[in-house]
Amino acid sequence: MYALDDLSRTYRQGDRTVEALAGVSLEIGAGEHVSITGPSGSGKTTLLQLLGALDRPTGGTLRFDGADVAGMADKQLTALRLSRLGFVFQQFNLVPTLSARANVEAALDPLRLGRRERRARATARLDDVGLAGRAGHLPSQLSGGEQQRVAIARALATEPAVVLADEPTGNLDRASADVVADLLASLAGEHGRTVVVVTHDPELAARAPRVVRLADGRVGADERGGRHVSGLRAVELRVGDVAAAERWYAETLGVSVQDGVVTLGRAGQLRLAQGQGGATVVLETLSDAGRIVDPWGNIVILES
Repeated sequence: MYALDDLSRTYRQGDRTVEALAGVSLEIGAGEHVSITGPSGSGKTTLLQLLGALDRPTGGTLRFDGADVAGMADKQLTALRLSRLGFVFQQFNLVPTLSARANVEAALDPLRLGRRERRARATARLDDVGLAGRAGHLPSQLSGGEQQRVAIARALATEPAVVLADEPTGNLDRASADVVADLLASLAGEHGRTVVVVTHDPELAARAPRVVRLADGRVGADERGGRHVSGLRAVELRVGDVAAAERWYAETLGVSVQDGVVTLGRAGQLRLAQGQGGATVVLETLSDAGRIVDPWGNIVILES
């Protein structure tokens, strides 16, 4: 989804030059959930602004889905932000005089949809974040966590390929932050959606299977594996078809399937079962190092 090569961004402050990013190179795949963290002044927000086509790099290249963002005209950048990117910020930025549903509908205005379709989409997105029953409430009638969930619904209204979140839990208490963190994590992989979260909160950063740590405008570490969960029994992943999943996992991992059980050697087993609402893949144990993204957008981390 993203390919960054030696990306840099400098600013002028009076008579001196500030180097916010100093040669960042990394790739972010479709369906990935990535946290970008680091101390204040490390370049986190600058990087997110470049990923969101809100700014242009000073040097290097930034490609989004194969297209050179730096070479796009302003009109193209605007179209990219409207159609492919969804934004969630620390400040909820909700219009105080509009209901939750109307705030979500406002994101659809540039698409010039009919009133009925706008309302249907807004209602569906609020339902996605568990707030269908609060659609008629004003922001002042919602908790901080609920307001941020409305903001996430608004970001999802245009069905973006990427959700970019800048300190999305910065104004929330721990319980509300955990709800929002879980919601953002659930979006990754859905319909191939990519989620990039910028945060200084180690708890939020640890929710992602991949953590990129910035320091002085450079990538200090690029870690995979996410949070280690002691005693993890199973992870349930939805797939579209059990038989297709059996074939894909067998061909990709070079393992055998018998009676719906995929044997992964030291990594444990995948149990394929038909569940309510569709087939499921259950990862019994995690042990060997590795990373799998299946055709249904599920990301499986095999830890060493």
